[in-house]
Amino acid sequence: MSDRKHEILRKIIQNGSMTQTALAADFNITNRRLVYDIEQLNEDLANHHLPSIEFKRGIFYSSPEQDQLLKVNRKLNEIIFSPEERVCVLQIMLLTSDDDIFLKTIEIDLKISKNTALGDLKRLKDYLSKDELTVRFERKYGYQIYGDEWSQRVKLMQAISMIYKHYGEQITTELLGKWHSYLDITRSKIQSVESYLDIKYTDEDYYFLIYFISAILVRVKRGSLINGDRFDDQPDIEQTREYQALYIGNDEFTQLPKQEKAYVALNLLSAGVRSRSELNDELSIRLSNALWEFLTEFEAKAMLVLPDKKRLLIKLVDHFIPAYYRIKYHIPSNNVLYNKIKSKYEALHDFVRQSVSPINKFFGTEISDEEVAYITLFIGGHLVDNHQPSVGQKIIKVVVLCPNGVSISHILAESLKKTFPEFMFYPPSSIREYSNFIMPHDIVFSTVPVESGKKVYVVNEILSKTDQINLREQVLQDVFKVNFKGFSADGLISVIRKYASIKNEKKLKDALNGLLISDARVRSAETANKNGLIEQLDTGLISLRKVGAWMDVLNQACEMLVHRGIVDKQYRDALLREYHDQPNYVVLNQNIILPHLDPDIYTQKLGVSLVIVRNGTTYSSRRVKIVVLLATPDKASHLNILYDINQIAQNNQFVKDLANLEQPEEVLQALTNFLEPK
Repeated sequence: MSDRKHEILRKIIQNGSMTQTALAADFNITNRRLVYDIEQLNEDLANHHLPSIEFKRGIFYSSPEQDQLLKVNRKLNEIIFSPEERVCVLQIMLLTSDDDIFLKTIEIDLKISKNTALGDLKRLKDYLSKDELTVRFERKYGYQIYGDEWSQRVKLMQAISMIYKHYGEQITTELLGKWHSYLDITRSKIQSVESYLDIKYTDEDYYFLIYFISAILVRVKRGSLINGDRFDDQPDIEQTREYQALYIGNDEFTQLPKQEKAYVALNLLSAGVRSRSELNDELSIRLSNALWEFLTEFEAKAMLVLPDKKRLLIKLVDHFIPAYYRIKYHIPSNNVLYNKIKSKYEALHDFVRQSVSPINKFFGTEISDEEVAYITLFIGGHLVDNHQPSVGQKIIKVVVLCPNGVSISHILAESLKKTFPEFMFYPPSSIREYSNFIMPHDIVFSTVPVESGKKVYVVNEILSKTDQINLREQVLQDVFKVNFKGFSADGLISVIRKYASIKNEKKLKDALNGLLISDARVRSAETANKNGLIEQLDTGLISLRKVGAWMDVLNQACEMLVHRGIVDKQYRDALLREYHDQPNYVVLNQNIILPHLDPDIYTQKLGVSLVIVRNGTTYSSRRVKIVVLLATPDKASHLNILYDINQIAQNNQFVKDLANLEQPEEVLQALTNFLEPK
C-alpha cells in the first residue's frame, strides 16, 4: 500500500466519514486520483477480508474494522513511513543501533532515494538543533548524534512513542530487531516490579516502558551514561520502592550504575498506573493541599460547585504522583490526546488553565498545557460520573477497552453509553485485563486492535458527534440488522442546501448530529453542546439603561428570565437575598457582574440575560456597566456561555464599546462579531 493510500485510510477512519471534496483537498489531489486510490484501498481491504470504504452522495464512510489493515499482520518492509515518521525512525536507528549508519544504510532500510534520505537528515538536524543536539558524519563511523545524553533520551522517548502509537507492538518490535534479548529482560523486570509494588501499569505505558527502557540498556552498554549530578541533590528517587525493586533478582538492572538505576526508576515512577502507593507523607500533604486550592479556584472561575470533591481530589492525587516526577525532572508527557482535548473541551480546558496557579506553586514551575489537558479530562470525567443516570436492564452486554488510563477510558465509556443507551456496559478494562475477562458479553469497543471471540469495533479515544453517528449506524446494522445508512447530517445538509442558504454549515452539522444522537439525559461536560452566549441571547433578553441602582438592575435581569420561564419567582427571591450584600466573587475583571445560583438548590433552565448601564451601577464600591445573569440546569451546561462571558470581560475596550451602544440589536450584532470565529 502506498504512503498516500495509507494516510487516506487513516484519515477516513479517524473521522468516521469525510466528503470527497474535503479529502481530496487534504491530500492536494484531484477527485479522479482520489477515487482511484480508494479503489486500490478497497482491493487491499478485500484481500484482508475487511469491509470496503463506502461512497454515498459525495461522502466516504469507513468501518472501525478497517483499522486492522493499518496495524495487524503488517510487516516492517511493507510500510512506507511518512516524512515525520522517518525522522523518528532515523533517531531510533542512530541512538540504538550497534551498526554504523551510512547514507546507503538509510536508503535501504527506509526504502527511499538518496535525495529523500538527505532531505530527511536535514529535517532531523533542524529538529534536534532546537535541543542543542547535532548530527555529524564521520567517514569511519557514519552518522551519529552528539549532545547532552538526557536530551538525546528525551528525543528517543518521543520517537519510540510516536512509532508505537501509529503502528503498535508488532512493528515497533520488528523495528527494534536486535534488542530482542533486552526486550525479554525488561518485560520480566517490569512484571516483577508490578508484583513487588502490587500495581498494574496502564497498557499504553506498560508496552512503552518495555521498548524505551530496553533502549536505555542498549545505550548504557555502549557507554552512553547520563550525568549523575541530576540526581545527587535529589535523594527522593532512591527512597522509592520503585528504585528498590530494581535490586530484586540478578539481571542487567542490578548491574546498572547508580545514576542509571535512578533514571530507570524515574521512568517507572512517571508511568501511569491504575493505583499506586502514595508519596512520602510531607509531599502527599502538600500536594493534596495544592490540588484542593486548585479545585476551589476552579469552582470560582467556572462558577459551579463540584460534587463529591474529595473523591475527585483522590483521583487527582493519584494522577499527580507520577506527574510529580515527570514535571520535576522535565520528562515530556506525550499526551497524544492533547489537540482533541483542547478542541472538544475548549471551555472546560480554559477554566482549568486559569486555575492551576496553586499547582504551579507546588511544583515551583509552570506546568505544561499538556498536563493541564490531563487535568481537564479528570474534571470532565468527574462531571460525567456525577450525572450518570441509572441503567436499566439491557440485552446487549458491552466491554470497553482503553490502554490510556482510567480517566480517558471513563470518558470514552460515557460517550459510548450515550451513543448506545439500550446496551449494558461493564466497567472499562485494560487490554491485559481483558485476556482474563470471563463475564458474558456481546460486543467489544477498543481503542486499539485486539484479539477476541466477539465482535470488536476499533474507536477513537474521544468520539465526535459524527463518530458517534457513524458508529451507531454500523453497530445497529450488525446487531439488529437495521440499516440507517445514508441518514446523516451530511445527507441532510445536502438536501437543505438545495432549498435554503446555509449561514454556518459547521454549526448546522453539529446541531443536526446532536439531534440524531440526542437522548433524555442531563448534559454533562463531555456532551454539552457548543452553544455559547450568542445562541442563548436575543433582543428580548438584552436591556439598556442610562442609570440604575444595583438591586433594580439585578431585578430587571431576573425578570427577563422569569418572563421566559427560565427561572421562577422562588429563584428571583433567592437571588435578591443572595446578592443584596454585593459579594466580590462574581465580578469578572472589574468589568462584568455575573450573579448565579446553585442548580442543585434552585431549579433553573439554561439561559442568560444582559443589562447594560451606560453610567454604571455601584457594586461593592466600584462602578460596573455590564450585568449578566446566568442560569444553568446542571454543573456543566453553562460552561461555553461562561467561557464567552470571560472572553468579553478580559477585553476592556470591547466592554467600553458595548456600554456606548443604544439598541439591543446593536448589542447582539457587536457580540456576534466579537465571539464568532474569525
